[in-house]
Amino acid sequence: DVDSLLQSFNEMGLKMNRHDPFEDMANMQRGFGDTVPQSDAKEVSKRKQRDYEERMEAKRAEAGLKKGQKLRNPVEAWPSELVFFGRVTAMLRGMCSRLDVSYPYLRTMAMAARETLRESVPKDEHAENLIHPSSNRISTKLQQRLVEAIESIDREGHMVGVQICVIQKGEQITNVAAGTLGTSNPRPVSPLTLFNIFSVSK
Repeated sequence: DVDSLLQSFNEMGLKMNRHDPFEDMANMQRGFGDTVPQSDAKEVSKRKQRDYEERMEAKRAEAGLKKGQKLRNPVEAWPSELVFFGRVTAMLRGMCSRLDVSYPYLRTMAMAARETLRESVPKDEHAENLIHPSSNRISTKLQQRLVEAIESIDREGHMVGVQICVIQKGEQITNVAAGTLGTSNPRPVSPLTLFNIFSVSK
């Protein structure tokens, strides 16, 4: 959820010198990757170093810099809470390495974080049903087919949130809103929900 990641950066006071949310997401995933047993640490470290150097060279080329030239630090200001959290994370990862344990650290962190975020939303703001009540205003065949498709996607466990509107000759032939704003945001998607699509419309 890249949009929520940017919102959390803003709330924490993390100031960035550049706008690349997908790279930020990749960095977060790398930072909370599985712990590495001590027996594999040397090989994994070499591989990560190679990957890092390749990413940096690609960034230098993109910025028009020569090989070896320093890139601008992407972070302008680190919030103290994030610095503390990063140090605790490094300590736990180091402990797992010393114990020769590989552990999916991000999975545990994500479960706790998602539950905390969900609990922070007042109960009266949670979605009560899969399909938003506004979807009952239209009774076309296309509307019914879309509702059935959404219910099927939900049963398969792939549903988060969606809003679909089709206007033909000035008339709405379908307008369906369903699901929630995110896996960690239980508020309902409505016809007025704004979706962050970045540069998709180019």
